[in-house]
Amino acid sequence: MTVKETKLKSGFLEGISNEEYHDDRSHVSSSGLKMMLTNPKLYYSQYVMGEEDKEDKPQAAFDFGSYIHSRVLEPHLIEAEYAIYEGKTKRGGVWDTFKEDNPNKILLSRAQVEMADKMLHQYENSGIEIGKHGFNTEVPFTSFFTNGKAELTACTNLLGVDVKVRFDYHKMDIEKGYASIQDVKTTAEGNLSKENVQEVCDKYHYDLSAALYADVAMDLTGVKHDFYFLFMSKKAPFDVRLFRASEEMLQRGREKYELAICSLGEARETGIYYESRIEEID
Repeated sequence: MTVKETKLKSGFLEGISNEEYHDDRSHVSSSGLKMMLTNPKLYYSQYVMGEEDKEDKPQAAFDFGSYIHSRVLEPHLIEAEYAIYEGKTKRGGVWDTFKEDNPNKILLSRAQVEMADKMLHQYENSGIEIGKHGFNTEVPFTSFFTNGKAELTACTNLLGVDVKVRFDYHKMDIEKGYASIQDVKTTAEGNLSKENVQEVCDKYHYDLSAALYADVAMDLTGVKHDFYFLFMSKKAPFDVRLFRASEEMLQRGREKYELAICSLGEARETGIYYESRIEEID
C-alpha cells in the first residue's frame, strides 16, 4: 500500500478537498471507526492493506446525496462539479459523448435535478417552530446554515489516536454564546417522524459520528457544540425536519467511538486486527 503525503494536521483546516480528506490515512474518520467497531476485518482490508471496497454501492444515490449537499452548503460549486444529462437513457453515442465532455464532473439526470429542486424548495421555504404555545417563532431551516463555514475539516488526537472529521457546516459565536455543527442527511424514508429517524440513526451509527464531531470541536475550541441533523426526504411531499442530538445520544456515540479507538490502538500495537472464528448466536 502506498501512503500519500497528507496535508492534515491538528486544528481546523480550510481548503482541504474531499479527495485529500478521504485519501488521507494518517488520521481515522468516523466511517473508519464505525467499520473498526462493526467489521474489523473489512477495516484491515481497506484502511491497512489499501484494498478497494468491492461491495456494490448505489452510485446514483451517492451522487444525488452529494448534489443535495452542494446545493445546501456550497451552491457556488454546482457549475464546476456537476453536469446535467438531458437524455432519456444512459447508453449509446450521445451518453458516451456527454461523459467524454465532462470527465471530472459528477453526472446527474434531469429527473434527479428536478427532484432536488423540489427538495430544496421545501427546505428553503419552511422551518421549525420554537417556543411555547401561542408564542411560537418559526426559525427558517436556512438560518442554521448561515454565518458559518461549510465542509470544514478538523483534526485532533483522542485517546492516543489521530482522528479527523469533516463538518457539513460549523458555526461558532463566542460572544453570542453558541456553537453548533449541522449535518445534512438525505433519506428515502418518506415519514420523518422521530421514531423513523431514530431507526435510521441507529442503523448507520449516526450517534458515533455526532459524538466524535462534537468532541473534536470541543477539544479544539474548549466550547461545547450542539449537533443538529437536517433530514431531507426524497419522497413527496419532500418533508424536511431538524433534530438535535440529545446528551444521551452523544454519550452513547461517545462510548462507541471510544471502544473503536481503543480497539484500533490495540490492533496497531499487536498487529492483530481481527480473529476468524465461528460466531455464536443468542
